[in-house]
Amino acid sequence: MMPHSFPGANLQGIRDAAERTEAARGLRRLEDLLGLLDPRSESPGESRTRLALVAAGLSAPRLQFEIPTAEGVFRADFAWPELMVILEFDGESKYFDYRPTPDVLLAERRGENALVVEGWTLVRARWADLSNPGVVPARVLAAFERARRLAG
Repeated sequence: MMPHSFPGANLQGIRDAAERTEAARGLRRLEDLLGLLDPRSESPGESRTRLALVAAGLSAPRLQFEIPTAEGVFRADFAWPELMVILEFDGESKYFDYRPTPDVLLAERRGENALVVEGWTLVRARWADLSNPGVVPARVLAAFERARRLAG
């Protein structure tokens, strides 16, 4: 099995380094934390969001889940396809760093509208929401409940 790779490190390398240390304290916690890492998280914000979901006991989402729409393929940061719920982490870099902001916003709006037409519920999270770890899971749970009511 190929270890997950991260710039400058990989999971097996971190495990090997931990085993070589004389310090036994914290090794179990390190192993638990390494088990939570996922290279599909594309930003620190996505990683922190995912950890908040895990801490709240939510069912595991599909990461970077691709959804075909009339406007093209939408790639959701987090998706629960069985409930048709999407969670997007909004870091500022996606709005300012890659393309002109108006183009990004227009494409995002079109994609969101296409998702709604298909029956998806979209939840958004941003850095400020992560200051209170219960905020994002509560929003997702509320979306789950709405989805269940609509399906029921």
